Amino acid sequence: MYQCDKLRLTGFGTKNSTNAIHHWTGTTEALTPPASTPNEPCRFVGLLSSPVSLPRGPALRRLQVQVDGWAARVVVGGEGRLKLGGGGTRLGQSDSCDICQKVFSRRDNLTRHRKIHEDQKVFICNICQKKFGRKDVLNRHKKTHGKNELVAHNNCQKSSGGASNSNRQRNTPSSTSVHICEFCNKSFSRKSCLLQHTRIEHGFKRKHESSPCTNKRAKKMKHALDVFTKHELFHSDKVSKDLKEYIKEMRPRVYNLLSHELDVLNSIKWYMVVTMEMSRMISDDEEKTITTHFRSNCDTVLTLDFVWENIDKGFDKITNSFEEFIRRGSGWTLKKIIKFNLCVAKYRPLRASSYIPLPAKLEKKKAILNIQSTDQNCFIWCLLAHQMNISRENNPQRVNHYIPHQNKIKVGNVTCPVSLNQVPVIERLNELRINVYGYEDNMVFPLYISKQSNPDCINLLLISQEEHRHYCLIRNMSRLLGDLTEHKAATHICFRCLHRFSQKKYLDDHRRFCDNHTPQRTKMPKESNKYLSFNNHHFQHRLPFIIYADFEALILPIGGASPSADNSYTEKVAKHLPCGYAYIIIGPDGKTYKPIVHYRGENTVEHFLNAIVKEKYELAQKICTIAPLHMTPEQEQLFQREKKLLSLQERTTWG
Repeated sequence: MYQCDKLRLTGFGTKNSTNAIHHWTGTTEALTPPASTPNEPCRFVGLLSSPVSLPRGPALRRLQVQVDGWAARVVVGGEGRLKLGGGGTRLGQSDSCDICQKVFSRRDNLTRHRKIHEDQKVFICNICQKKFGRKDVLNRHKKTHGKNELVAHNNCQKSSGGASNSNRQRNTPSSTSVHICEFCNKSFSRKSCLLQHTRIEHGFKRKHESSPCTNKRAKKMKHALDVFTKHELFHSDKVSKDLKEYIKEMRPRVYNLLSHELDVLNSIKWYMVVTMEMSRMISDDEEKTITTHFRSNCDTVLTLDFVWENIDKGFDKITNSFEEFIRRGSGWTLKKIIKFNLCVAKYRPLRASSYIPLPAKLEKKKAILNIQSTDQNCFIWCLLAHQMNISRENNPQRVNHYIPHQNKIKVGNVTCPVSLNQVPVIERLNELRINVYGYEDNMVFPLYISKQSNPDCINLLLISQEEHRHYCLIRNMSRLLGDLTEHKAATHICFRCLHRFSQKKYLDDHRRFCDNHTPQRTKMPKESNKYLSFNNHHFQHRLPFIIYADFEALILPIGGASPSADNSYTEKVAKHLPCGYAYIIIGPDGKTYKPIVHYRGENTVEHFLNAIVKEKYELAQKICTIAPLHMTPEQEQLFQREKKLLSLQERTTWG
């Protein structure tokens, strides 16, 4: 409880205000407002003469005092004293401006409004000397000055000895709300203006690839690379038809963007995609256009030292792909460059972390040992489990079996969790052969295949869940991959391509060829997509002549002794003896070059080869013979026009 002998109340009232204070019991001394005209706003002072007990707590902070219809908010002062906060408000009434008759519900708003009519601009901008009637308008105006102007003004104040003014100026809101363009270093007071500037002047726009991992990472297992972020960089129209000038314009912008992403993500993976529109004339008045995409290799950037080198390699890859397309494309030329995308993702090497339960499909096979460890040493526990080979009856999944033997595995400078690029170090220190496989979309695939020749091979399975990864020991590879075939017996597995063989000798023959290739997983096509078809017919080379031939043969029976029933055999029952042929030659105009040639008799194959060689020399002589071209004046004019157009396209393409 607050015990107060006297309460001093201050507020606003009028000369006709009475001295009655309602809201609590007690008497007051007379209110003595200064001399003024009736009903003119004035300040009054009131005192409570008798002691008043008020409750302590939050309820005391906001009390309402009424003086003859005037209301004001009461706030707590020191030592239990109360004072009226702000101006009073007439209950049920409002104030209006004497000049423009604008109505206000608060007296302080009316007072601030009257300064507009008085035209007293006492607040001056210390940069441009512009005057304002209100301080908040002045602060808003200062934000329009760029950072360069503020710095120059601060330096000027320092040189003139105005240290205090300079300090005050650096603390203004404008100095802390400046946004700088990372391409041209131009400053802006608002972020929206900066974004509009970069979109219009520099063509910078940021997009995110649509991916289920973007917002719902918990519902999808993550890969070694996180979701790529797509940056679409716009270009000027003057370089849209010249690839060399286009690369020259985009090169520094790619470097700035990669530098920014590297500062944010520390290590990144990135690649570039250039989308172009190609065209060629397929007739005198018909043009064919296609949209092509040229992509660079995916590179890893850990520091800024090799960024320029990686950028040049990426653009060289795009340029080489473009030139190869021009050479094989039969007259394709660059019409325009549509867009440029730079895709960046945080680089996260695969490494295991903590225990993850096996998927139900893998657990039912009983081919994998998943050690239940809560630390990050699951890689070490798997190696020890392979060496100790604890039976299933003794619960080999419990980590307490392996903790006493942890020092048997040499790790050197390798830290846990062990990443894939550190597995060869563990192999050399312990003379082991270790293979690591991944599991995703119900499919097992190789991640790391050892180059060691140790016959005792340790196969590990790296499973993922959200951001966690966990090593498991594969005890039976044949059982793990047994559901991929109807053969239920044990099979011999090739660790490099996961192909299955029924006998070990077939596996040994297969390894002689498989070891010459990189590790990979064979993926069979689905039933609905098991046929391959050629669709890019526009890549075909046109030939001046083509020969279609057909043979006829006589079927002669073959006799002989019956084969033995103890061994497998293939029995020949007939022989095909060629007895005739026919062929036709199609010219460049799609019509027959000469009548059909046919033959029937002995030595059919030899006769056919001699005829084809003869046709070869005849057609080669015709191709090499250049006949004079006779054109009409109209054809000559059309030829010169097309020649100029082709020359212009070549200059546009190659600069």
